[in-house]
Amino acid sequence: MTANEKANALAQVDAAAAAQLASVRTSNHDFDFSILHAEKVAEARAWLAARRLNEPEPDVTAFPLLAAELGITAPTMPALVDIIRVKHASFIAFAADVEAMRLAAKKAIRQANTISDINSVLSALIWPDAATVV
Repeated sequence: MTANEKANALAQVDAAAAAQLASVRTSNHDFDFSILHAEKVAEARAWLAARRLNEPEPDVTAFPLLAAELGITAPTMPALVDIIRVKHASFIAFAADVEAMRLAAKKAIRQANTISDINSVLSALIWPDAATVV
Protein backbone atom coordinates (compact mmCIF):
# COMPACT_ATOMS: atom_id res chain seq x y z
CA MET A 1 0.00 0.00 0.00
CA THR A 2 1.36 3.41 -0.97
CA ALA A 3 1.21 6.72 0.81
CA ASN A 4 -0.76 8.01 -2.17
CA GLU A 5 -3.45 5.38 -1.63
CA LYS A 6 -3.83 6.44 2.00
CA ALA A 7 -3.90 10.11 0.99
CA ASN A 8 -6.66 9.39 -1.53
CA ALA A 9 -8.72 7.56 1.10
CA LEU A 10 -8.24 10.43 3.58
CA ALA A 11 -9.38 12.88 0.92
CA GLN A 12 -12.46 10.71 0.24
CA VAL A 13 -13.41 10.88 3.92
CA ASP A 14 -12.99 14.67 3.99
CA ALA A 15 -15.05 15.05 0.80
CA ALA A 16 -17.83 12.83 2.15
CA ALA A 17 -17.94 14.77 5.43
CA ALA A 18 -18.06 18.07 3.55
CA ALA A 19 -20.90 16.78 1.37
CA GLN A 20 -22.80 15.66 4.45
CA LEU A 21 -22.45 19.08 6.08
CA ALA A 22 -23.33 20.83 2.83
CA SER A 23 -26.50 18.76 2.60
CA VAL A 24 -28.08 20.95 5.27
CA ARG A 25 -27.50 24.15 3.31
CA THR A 26 -30.65 26.15 2.79
CA SER A 27 -30.18 26.62 -0.93
CA ASN A 28 -28.53 25.21 -4.02
CA HIS A 29 -27.55 28.66 -5.22
CA ASP A 30 -23.96 29.85 -5.45
CA PHE A 31 -24.34 31.94 -2.30
CA ASP A 32 -23.46 30.04 0.85
CA PHE A 33 -26.31 30.75 3.24
CA SER A 34 -24.29 29.32 6.13
CA ILE A 35 -22.50 32.68 6.26
CA LEU A 36 -25.83 34.44 6.66
CA HIS A 37 -26.88 31.91 9.29
CA ALA A 38 -23.67 32.52 11.26
CA GLU A 39 -24.38 36.25 11.24
CA LYS A 40 -27.94 35.66 12.48
CA VAL A 41 -26.56 33.53 15.31
CA ALA A 42 -24.13 36.33 16.20
CA GLU A 43 -26.96 38.87 16.18
CA ALA A 44 -29.14 36.60 18.31
CA ARG A 45 -26.33 36.27 20.85
CA ALA A 46 -25.77 40.03 20.85
CA TRP A 47 -29.50 40.64 21.31
CA LEU A 48 -29.56 38.26 24.27
CA ALA A 49 -26.51 39.96 25.78
CA ALA A 50 -28.17 43.37 25.43
CA ARG A 51 -31.32 42.01 27.02
CA ARG A 52 -29.32 40.61 29.94
CA LEU A 53 -27.95 44.08 30.57
CA ASN A 54 -31.47 45.01 31.68
CA GLU A 55 -32.41 46.50 28.36
CA PRO A 56 -36.05 45.37 28.37
CA GLU A 57 -36.30 45.26 24.59
CA PRO A 58 -33.08 46.05 22.70
CA ASP A 59 -33.48 48.27 19.65
CA VAL A 60 -34.33 46.00 16.73
CA THR A 61 -32.56 48.27 14.24
CA ALA A 62 -29.25 47.32 15.86
CA PHE A 63 -29.83 43.77 14.58
CA PRO A 64 -30.61 44.15 10.86
CA LEU A 65 -30.76 40.45 9.93
CA LEU A 66 -33.06 39.64 12.81
CA ALA A 67 -35.16 42.72 12.02
CA ALA A 68 -35.50 41.48 8.43
CA GLU A 69 -36.83 38.13 9.67
CA LEU A 70 -39.02 39.47 12.47
CA GLY A 71 -42.71 38.89 11.78
CA ILE A 72 -41.93 36.22 9.19
CA THR A 73 -40.36 33.41 11.16
CA ALA A 74 -41.65 34.55 14.54
CA PRO A 75 -43.83 37.43 15.80
CA THR A 76 -41.45 38.65 18.51
CA MET A 77 -37.70 39.00 18.97
CA PRO A 78 -37.58 36.59 21.93
CA ALA A 79 -39.39 33.94 19.88
CA LEU A 80 -37.17 34.57 16.83
CA VAL A 81 -33.99 34.36 18.90
CA ASP A 82 -35.19 31.09 20.44
CA ILE A 83 -35.84 29.61 16.99
CA ILE A 84 -32.39 30.64 15.78
CA ARG A 85 -30.76 29.21 18.90
CA VAL A 86 -32.59 25.86 18.55
CA LYS A 87 -31.70 25.57 14.85
CA HIS A 88 -28.09 26.45 15.56
CA ALA A 89 -27.82 23.92 18.40
CA SER A 90 -29.33 21.25 16.14
CA PHE A 91 -26.78 21.95 13.42
CA ILE A 92 -23.88 21.99 15.89
CA ALA A 93 -24.92 18.58 17.26
CA PHE A 94 -25.11 17.20 13.71
CA ALA A 95 -21.78 18.76 12.73
CA ALA A 96 -20.13 17.32 15.84
CA ASP A 97 -21.35 13.84 14.91
CA VAL A 98 -20.02 14.26 11.37
CA GLU A 99 -16.68 15.54 12.67
CA ALA A 100 -16.31 12.66 15.12
CA MET A 101 -16.96 10.16 12.34
CA ARG A 102 -14.59 11.95 9.95
CA LEU A 103 -11.74 12.02 12.47
CA ALA A 104 -12.26 8.40 13.56
CA ALA A 105 -12.27 7.23 9.94
CA LYS A 106 -9.09 9.16 9.17
CA LYS A 107 -7.38 7.68 12.22
CA ALA A 108 -8.38 4.16 11.13
CA ILE A 109 -7.12 4.83 7.59
CA ARG A 110 -3.78 6.11 8.89
CA GLN A 111 -3.44 2.93 10.96
CA ALA A 112 -4.48 0.66 8.08
CA ASN A 113 -1.91 -1.79 6.74
CA THR A 114 -3.66 -2.88 3.56
CA ILE A 115 -5.95 -1.56 0.88
CA SER A 116 -8.51 -4.04 2.17
CA ASP A 117 -8.32 -2.38 5.61
CA ILE A 118 -8.88 1.04 4.02
CA ASN A 119 -11.80 -0.23 1.94
CA SER A 120 -13.35 -1.73 5.08
CA VAL A 121 -13.15 1.66 6.82
CA LEU A 122 -14.66 3.47 3.83
CA SER A 123 -17.46 0.96 3.33
CA ALA A 124 -18.38 1.03 7.03
CA LEU A 125 -18.99 4.78 7.06
CA ILE A 126 -22.61 5.58 7.81
CA TRP A 127 -22.93 9.33 8.14
CA PRO A 128 -25.39 10.98 10.50
CA ASP A 129 -28.74 11.81 8.93
CA ALA A 130 -29.00 15.44 7.86
CA ALA A 131 -32.77 15.16 8.28
CA THR A 132 -32.23 15.39 12.03
CA VAL A 133 -31.22 19.05 11.67
CA VAL A 134 -34.18 21.34 12.31
